[in-house]
Amino acid sequence: MLKLNFFYKQLLSFILIGVIPLIIIGSISYLFLTKVLQDSLSKQTLNNVLKIGEGVDLLISELGEIVVYLLCEDVQVRKALLSDPEANIDYINQRVKALAGKRDVRIFISDTTGMVTFSTCEVPEIYDISVNQGQGIFNATDAVKNGFIIYPNNHRHDLGETVIFSLARAIRDLKDRPIGYVIVELEKEHLFNINYRLNTLYNMNFLVLDPEYCILSNLYNPQAEKTILETALLEKFKNQKSGVFLTRINNRQFFIAHKLSQYSGLTTVGIVPIDYVVENTNFIKDVTILSCLLCLAICLVLAFFMARSVSQPINELVYCMRQVEGGDLKTRVEFSSTDEIGLLGRNFNKMVARLNFLVNSITEKQERLKHAEIKALQAQINPHFLYNTLDTIKWLAKLNMVDELQTIVTELGKLLRSTISSNKEIITVEESIKTIESYINIQKIRYRNRLQVSINISPDIYDYHVPKLLLQPIVENAIIHGLENKVGKGNLVINGYQEADELIFEIIDDGIGIEANKLALINAKKDLASTTDSIGLQNVNRRIQLYYGASYGLHIKSQAQSGTIVTLRLPLLKREVDNAHA
Repeated sequence: MLKLNFFYKQLLSFILIGVIPLIIIGSISYLFLTKVLQDSLSKQTLNNVLKIGEGVDLLISELGEIVVYLLCEDVQVRKALLSDPEANIDYINQRVKALAGKRDVRIFISDTTGMVTFSTCEVPEIYDISVNQGQGIFNATDAVKNGFIIYPNNHRHDLGETVIFSLARAIRDLKDRPIGYVIVELEKEHLFNINYRLNTLYNMNFLVLDPEYCILSNLYNPQAEKTILETALLEKFKNQKSGVFLTRINNRQFFIAHKLSQYSGLTTVGIVPIDYVVENTNFIKDVTILSCLLCLAICLVLAFFMARSVSQPINELVYCMRQVEGGDLKTRVEFSSTDEIGLLGRNFNKMVARLNFLVNSITEKQERLKHAEIKALQAQINPHFLYNTLDTIKWLAKLNMVDELQTIVTELGKLLRSTISSNKEIITVEESIKTIESYINIQKIRYRNRLQVSINISPDIYDYHVPKLLLQPIVENAIIHGLENKVGKGNLVINGYQEADELIFEIIDDGIGIEANKLALINAKKDLASTTDSIGLQNVNRRIQLYYGASYGLHIKSQAQSGTIVTLRLPLLKREVDNAHA
């Protein structure tokens, strides 16, 4: 991780405080405006398509309902198609031309043989019933008895205009038999006019699809007419009757809106490139970046002067603190300001002066306090043990058991000598085990064959050092509290070995154990509810932590009526830890 001094941290902080909010606001604004522009374009595209679809439906409705129906129901037209000599041919021709001129369409009327025809222009071959009878538009018209059909033929007529589709209806007699046909052509120009009247923005392309999704009209790409829509788009159109979505065509993104007319069965499609939105969002992005760069430049200048004004006295104070850390308690800072920095400097000078006076006395007091506490802990010789030992000596004397009396006095002497004769507070593991053996020899005489002891200490750890009288209180606690009240024989095992860089001692007994609730309290406080008759485990744990720190100590594991295991963890030390206590 890159380490920066205070000046650069301040400089960087001031810069970030100024720039980060701007970047966040700029990014949010950019994303928000982009979303707004996209939503606006999407909605406007769909709205235009809906309006164009309504315009197409209205145009078809006008042609179908007005032109086709009027002609089909006209009496003169029916007479002419039935070859009635009373039919007014001039009236029919004028009526056809008037309706065609009013709607700007081409109208064709023919009987079922092609002998009688009325039209506004020359009849193209596709409407020649003598050639196409029973097929094409005539076959589709015959299939619908009521109403008109929309027939997508998409062809160019003799004037060069593209016909998108035709509206056609069969004229029937009283017996519902076709006597003729009325056909009205809808040119591509009519759809263009609808699109232009809407004054659409964003250069929208406009398509019309027949019910089979064949392209009847493509405003900007006529070459695509008479082809089936792409499969990917086709699936989306089939899934919903109207809507708008974003898609990619030839590596360009487009909004595509579509509307299926329930009236005509035609699908109106609007395609708008998203380039308009991209251009605007690029402008927003450029403005945001330029704003950030400008603010960055301003922040750099301001931050430099602000950081320097704060960091210079701090650096001087740090330098003096390092001098104090190195032992120079005569160093002082020279601050003339009256603000918090100046107050900090003056208080620093007072602190150093006071520290110079107190440091030695405090160190001395701490050493004496620690030494006194350790001495007090070591001085806690169990009176109960001494009383029981002397009591045992008294009864042995009464029973004249001189050999055992000699043994117990000898072992007690060794134990007391190891406790009080030496000024050393740290002894070897081997010396500590000899003290434990003296204590156990006395207890074996007292408890006779009720006590079985096994000491398993690895010779590899004999030369390591431990505090004096560390194991004896735990062994005593195991015998008195664990085994003394047990019915029958009691077993005590003392293990000692090395594990990684630690010394491990285990004192294991199969005595009466400890209840679970009491064990939880013991492990929490390392205090076996010591009374005046016993040395508590808190003593041992406290001494270990005074010597070696809180990471070392003891742990108790026990189960009622099954026994107890006390584990001590100590560091590996080849020499005495603190000769100053000697």
